[in-house]
Amino acid sequence: MDGTAENGVGSASDGTGNPAGLNGETAKKPGLMRDKLTINANREEYGDGRAQIFDLGLVDARGNITNLLLKGEEFTIRERIRFNAPIQAPIFTYTIKDKKGTDLTGTNTLFEGTDVHPVKEGDIYDVAFTQKMTLQGGEYLLSMSCTGFEGGEHVVYHRLYDVANITVISNKNTVGVYDMEPDVAVRLSPAGEAAKQAESLSADEVAQEDLQA
Repeated sequence: MDGTAENGVGSASDGTGNPAGLNGETAKKPGLMRDKLTINANREEYGDGRAQIFDLGLVDARGNITNLLLKGEEFTIRERIRFNAPIQAPIFTYTIKDKKGTDLTGTNTLFEGTDVHPVKEGDIYDVAFTQKMTLQGGEYLLSMSCTGFEGGEHVVYHRLYDVANITVISNKNTVGVYDMEPDVAVRLSPAGEAAKQAESLSADEVAQEDLQA
């Protein structure tokens, strides 16, 4: 993903060295989606504190919140963002990378042309990215952020970098990092039939040459 989706600097801390979004009193509230996920203890969090991604979820095709996703099925990345200050045009993002750190896919509400309205202090945005899982079976890392542009500069309000693992379960892998889901068609011509097809093709070629002459 390019800089619009996942670059920026800043710091918003709760005193423990991590932004308040996944720490402090918020983490003790029941009923949060993230309580049903395995959150990466080695994640990075930063931002200027004007927004907090206080909850997140990975939802499979059956509505379960889980880190385990089946290849070929739809899934949803959910984000809940609380705003601590007015922001004119927030952008919500996600990126999925492999264990080597290579960005494999991702998008944001700016790229998708989503209608996102200005926010004021205390507002909460619920964001859902729904798509089909076409990555190969394996282990991946999810990042997400709330960013924006102010005076032509890219600003990070809150970013959760490598916040959760994604395990893709597959009963059919292909070459490369994702599956283009081809429709495959084959037809066997027995030896005798193949010879007749070759003779017919040769006759057609001769007839075509006669017409051209």
